[in-house]
Amino acid sequence: MKKTKYAYMCKVDYDYHIGEDYNPVKMYCDLDSIKHHRKCVSQCGIVKIKIELEEIVQKRDYSNLE
Repeated sequence: MKKTKYAYMCKVDYDYHIGEDYNPVKMYCDLDSIKHHRKCVSQCGIVKIKIELEEIVQKRDYSNLE
């Protein structure tokens, strides 16, 4: 069931905002996207992260769709 994907994020978000506080973090699918949307990365840096699905903790619920 484990499926691995990769993404990019601001290094400051990675260092300080994952699990440390309530500031949301964003991940981007490629380098061009993060450089376009997050101008801070020229100073903050960019990290490539590996995302691995560990467990589905809540399944989708289609029962309330029209």
